[in-house]
Amino acid sequence: MKVLIITSNIVPTGGTERAISNLANMLADKDVDVSIISVSSLTTQSAYYPISSKVEITHLEQPAIPIGVKNKLAWYLKTIKLLRKEIKRRNAKVIIGAGHNINSLLPFCKGNSQSKIIGCEHIVLKTIPLFSRLLMKTTYRFLDQVVVLSEQARTQMLCYTSHVSVIPNTLPFFPEQAAFLSSKRIIMVGRLSAEKGYDRVASIAEKLKLDYPDWHIDIFGNGGMHDELVALYKNNALDNFITIHPISTNIEQEYLQSSICMMTSYSEAMPMVLLEAKACGLPIIAYNCEGTQRLINDGSDGYVIDNDSLEDFIMKVESLISNRTLRFKMGSKGRENCKQFLPDNIAKLWINLFETIKD
Repeated sequence: MKVLIITSNIVPTGGTERAISNLANMLADKDVDVSIISVSSLTTQSAYYPISSKVEITHLEQPAIPIGVKNKLAWYLKTIKLLRKEIKRRNAKVIIGAGHNINSLLPFCKGNSQSKIIGCEHIVLKTIPLFSRLLMKTTYRFLDQVVVLSEQARTQMLCYTSHVSVIPNTLPFFPEQAAFLSSKRIIMVGRLSAEKGYDRVASIAEKLKLDYPDWHIDIFGNGGMHDELVALYKNNALDNFITIHPISTNIEQEYLQSSICMMTSYSEAMPMVLLEAKACGLPIIAYNCEGTQRLINDGSDGYVIDNDSLEDFIMKVESLISNRTLRFKMGSKGRENCKQFLPDNIAKLWINLFETIKD
C-alpha cells in the first residue's frame, strides 16, 4: 500500500514534526510504502528528527502560510496546484494530512484520484484560529476520516465531521534501563512559546530555590521567547537555578539524567514530551489541560494541578524532590502505563483504519 503524508514543514523541532516523523518510520517498518511532502521547506533542508531511508521526502519550497485572507487565498491556490501534481505522480492509496491548514486543502487536491483522505489534528481544537475553523466546517465533511489524539478531542471534532477516529501518538523510544532518579535535576522540554507557560516557571523556581538550592531546572527548547525568558529568569535572580538549552539531538539521554519532568503549558493536545518522560521512568507534574489529563494518571504516575493552584504545584514538586522512593514508584508506574503507546500497538490502529476506509 502506498501512503502519502503531507505536512506544512517537516524541518522544525516541534511536537507535530516529531509525531509525523514517528508515524512515517512506524509505517515504513511495517513495509508500508510511505512518502512525505513538506510544503514549506527547502530541498537543501533536512528533517530535524530521524526519518527512515525507506521514506521519500519532497520539499515543495512554498513560503509559510501568510497572514491575511487575500494572501492566504493566493497561497492556497498555488499550493493546491503543486499538491495536485504530486498526488497524481505518486498515485497513493491513502493521503494523510497533518494539521488544519493542510487538511482543509486536501479535498481540492485530490482531483480524479481514488485516494482516501485522512486528516490528522495534533493541537487543541479551540486554539485553531476562527477563520480556519470556519473553513474546516466546509471542508472536513469531504475527508474520509479525521484522526485525533483523544476521546475528548473526538467529541469536539464531531461538529465538523462524523468520521472521526482516535489514534494516539507513538513512543519514539523506550530505553532498556529507566532513569536512576538520583540526579537533582528537573527537566522541561518544548518550544519556547507563550502557550508552553514558561513564564509560570519563575514563581515555582523562586520557592524551590529557597528550599532546595542544590536542585536545578533544565529547559530544552528553541523558540521566539528565548531572550524574553532569559531576561525574566535573570531579573528574578534565577539564572543560576534555571538553564535554557537548545533542543537536544539526544533528548532521551537528557531524560535519563533527570529525576522529575515538569510541564507548565496552558494548552496541550497529547504532548510527546510526557510520553518520552514516562518511557524513561520519570514522574511528571503538570498543569491541567487536555493533553495532561489524557497522559497523566493523577496521583499514580504523576500529578495534574489546577491552573490557579501555584501553591499546590510547588507542594507536589517538593514532595517528589524530598522522596526518592515516591519518584521511583510513580516513574515505574508511568513506564508501565506508556507501553500502550509502543509502535507495534499504534501501527495496528493505523493499518486497521486503512483497511476500514479502503472500499
